[in-house]
Amino acid sequence: MPKGQKAVLVIGVLGLCLTHAALLAHAEDIEKKQEKINVRLVWKSVHADRFIPDRKTFPPPEIQAEIESESTSEVAKRFLINTLREQVAKHDRLVFFEDGKVMDVKEQGHHYLLFSPGGKYVGFGGGTKGMTEEELGRVGYVGEWGPITQFILMTVQGEFLWKKVRVFAPIRILENGEVAVSHRTVGGDRGLILYSLTGDTLFDLPKQEATKPSRYADNSEKPIYAHLDKGYLWVFAVGGKVLLKGKLEGIGAWSVDLSDDGRYIFLDGRKAGAPRFPHTEWLLDQRGRIIREFSFRAPSVLDFSPDGDFLAILDDGKLRLIECSAGQIRREISAEEKGDYLVNTEISAKGNLVLLRNILIEDRNFGVISWRLRIFDNAGNVVWQETFPSKDRWGHGGTFMADDGSYFFANSDNSLYCYAVVRQRMQH
Repeated sequence: MPKGQKAVLVIGVLGLCLTHAALLAHAEDIEKKQEKINVRLVWKSVHADRFIPDRKTFPPPEIQAEIESESTSEVAKRFLINTLREQVAKHDRLVFFEDGKVMDVKEQGHHYLLFSPGGKYVGFGGGTKGMTEEELGRVGYVGEWGPITQFILMTVQGEFLWKKVRVFAPIRILENGEVAVSHRTVGGDRGLILYSLTGDTLFDLPKQEATKPSRYADNSEKPIYAHLDKGYLWVFAVGGKVLLKGKLEGIGAWSVDLSDDGRYIFLDGRKAGAPRFPHTEWLLDQRGRIIREFSFRAPSVLDFSPDGDFLAILDDGKLRLIECSAGQIRREISAEEKGDYLVNTEISAKGNLVLLRNILIEDRNFGVISWRLRIFDNAGNVVWQETFPSKDRWGHGGTFMADDGSYFFANSDNSLYCYAVVRQRMQH
């Protein structure tokens, strides 16, 4: 075949491929437009600092009936089991285990609890219940800046795994049950200790840093934790193995967040010599390469979608939805009126739904406050909203959304609301 005909043939095939891709994308857009999203209240529970009145069974019969009638998927049940992840848990005291056992953190004498992503592991922190005199002596001073008296790791079935005495915040339970704990050194610097499921030390900064650890992970392994230490970015895989140790040249980073799937890293800080405001942010891939640099005033809340494809950020009265692969800001949503403060956001897989909570201050002098929940689709359209009165002067409350967006919870004034999100194909 002559070269000219080959070129025409190749271009023709390429054109067909591009046309096919465009048609597929167009078909997906049409399908989304033909889809209607309905949000309905499944149940409301009025409780005195309790999540659900019936503490003997999980889920309570009325909720179980709703689950069975609303969905046959494992997602709905798993979501209800995992509702008390950290976002909601810090507002309420009950922990529901998968086998129906309930533990009240307050009754157990602990101050707070944490959950792993996915909810398989739970940690109890603080308090002195169950501690020996020797352990209390090791803790020493406990104040605002002092250590946490104890930390206990358990499974969601209620199985005890291990306990550590005198630990420092922040503490994070990883999805595989390993635990990252802040480490206060003699000089006052903050290091890091990674603990295994059995409570053994997997990695210790700065001790192992000084000996140049040889336990480096293969690049194919999934990143599960990121840490900042003395101008270096550390990324770890399972077992405390190091995936990345990179010097942040010219970057003064204050905080680091890793997406649940481990593909993206978000740094917040400032450039060397730059003023404190606005901040500078960097979105990196898992190998530490910069995808895009941003300049936000002072991000207050951020949430990666469960699949890592999108990042939602609250900053200076705006919600920004970022597509991580290219670092592009896909949507920007502003506060609606004066006295409207955006306080937290959550995003479902693939950025399909964004849950936004904001406080409305109607009368600052008398503390008249309400708060509003809104749900946006990935085109930025409001598909549902509800305003809740609040007797709480500060508008405290909480939200939690299922990874797939099928359910979400809202907590306000000792009431817990559970909503189901149902997608329906529009009939022609």
